Amino acid sequence: MAKEIYETASVLRERADDSLHSELVALEEKLWKARFDLRRGQLADTALVGKLKRQIARVQSVVSERALAAAAKAAAKKAKKAAASAAGGGVGGVGGGGGGGGEGAAPKAKRAKAPKAAKPAAAQQA
Repeated sequence: MAKEIYETASVLRERADDSLHSELVALEEKLWKARFDLRRGQLADTALVGKLKRQIARVQSVVSERALAAAAKAAAKKAKKAAASAAGGGVGGVGGGGGGGGEGAAPKAKRAKAPKAAKPAAAQQA
C-alpha cells in the first residue's frame, strides 16, 4: 500500500488541477481511516499516518504554487495594462481629458491631518 502513496512533487506538477484536487480528497480520506485504525490498534504500518501527511503536504504545495503563479500572472497583466494607460495609450489619447492619466493629469492632493484635541483640564491636573 505504501507504494501507491508516494509521488514526488515533480510528478505531481505534471498532473491536472482536477486530478490533484481528487487526489487530495482521497489522501485525506485515507488519513482519516488510518488514524481511526491506529486508535483501534488495527493498523499494521504505524508509519502510514506520517507518510500520508507528507503526501498531502506535497499535493497542497503544488496546488499552492499554481495559485501563486496564477496570481502573479494576473498582477503582471494588470501592471502592464496600468503602465500602458499611464504612458498615454489609454482611452483619452493626447489631450483628450480621458482616464489615460498621461501628461495632462494633475497629481492628487494629499489630505492634511486634523490636529489632535487637547486633553481636558481635569485630566491635566491629575
